[in-house]
Amino acid sequence: MLQLISDLLDLQLKSPSPTATSSSQAEKNYTLTEIRNFAGEDPEAMDAILTAFIESTRSNLLLLQTAFQKGQNKKVSAVAHKMLPMFRQLQVPHLVQKLAILENAGGTETESVDVPSLAKEVNELLANLQEEITG
Repeated sequence: MLQLISDLLDLQLKSPSPTATSSSQAEKNYTLTEIRNFAGEDPEAMDAILTAFIESTRSNLLLLQTAFQKGQNKKVSAVAHKMLPMFRQLQVPHLVQKLAILENAGGTETESVDVPSLAKEVNELLANLQEEITG
């Protein structure tokens, strides 16, 4: 996912360097460490990456909810598959776990994840990320 964003934004990838997670980030249930390393501490690149993620996730979340409501389990699986890489980059384990269940269900076990609850949690994350952009 980061490579795709890098190509789109014409950025060069940097090797991740160890950085400490701030106490405020630890409280947010996500980390921007990998993305910050990727962006090379460039605030404009960070904002662009987060903006692209927010827009893409909003769109995918609508697709996921619609497919779930229509019982299109294979589509639910495909959309969850698209969403997972960036959630892994943000290290949001509770959302990664739910998306992985939907992805791996192969169209059979989507009932084991409360999609409306998942959508609420994702929207909360997106609001937090939007705050990262607007300060």
